[in-house]
Amino acid sequence: MNCFLCDCASGTFKVFAKRARQTKVKSIDRDPVTGRVVWHQGAKETWWSRKIRFQVPEKVTELPDEFIYKVRWDRAREIPGEG
Repeated sequence: MNCFLCDCASGTFKVFAKRARQTKVKSIDRDPVTGRVVWHQGAKETWWSRKIRFQVPEKVTELPDEFIYKVRWDRAREIPGEG
């Protein structure tokens, strides 16, 4: 099992070496401005967890009252032809 990154422009995938071979990864998202990565991995016994993981720098944030399935950055995107 591997984690992959998609290059939407070319429609190709490549192995995401930093997270290769990790199981139960539900989402990986790279901030388009900073390049920082946030990702989610289900707990050993479930599909969800209470942790949000960051890369560069490595950090784990725990939300004890939540059941997290996927994470991604929330950043406004430019829409062609607007603005």
